[in-house]
Amino acid sequence: MQRSTDRMYTTHIGSLARSSALLDLMRAAAAGQPVDETERAEAERQAVADVVARQRSAGLDVISDGEQTKTGFFAYIGERLNGFSPRPGRDPLADRRPAPDRRVQLRRRLADRTRWSGRGCT
Repeated sequence: MQRSTDRMYTTHIGSLARSSALLDLMRAAAAGQPVDETERAEAERQAVADVVARQRSAGLDVISDGEQTKTGFFAYIGERLNGFSPRPGRDPLADRRPAPDRRVQLRRRLADRTRWSGRGCT
């Protein structure tokens, strides 16, 4: 562990964006399709080298692999721990999809309340 009494070190937490090529290989492997393991290993090695270089050029003090070799948190758990299994038919990378915009949902709910309260309902 790096320590300093002069300043706070900088880093990031979590995964960094993966290349399309690496994501395609990960999806294929997760779907049970044949994947050339040499090609996948090279894509992972290159992805790690790229994110390490980007972190260094950004001036980060503590560098990580950006979790390039992991398909995602929940898939990683299933690969490393017993007792977890994927749901049939579910996209193993579904947790990578954008979350719904909660602000839009809140605005709609507030608009519905305003319409109802304008009619004398509460």
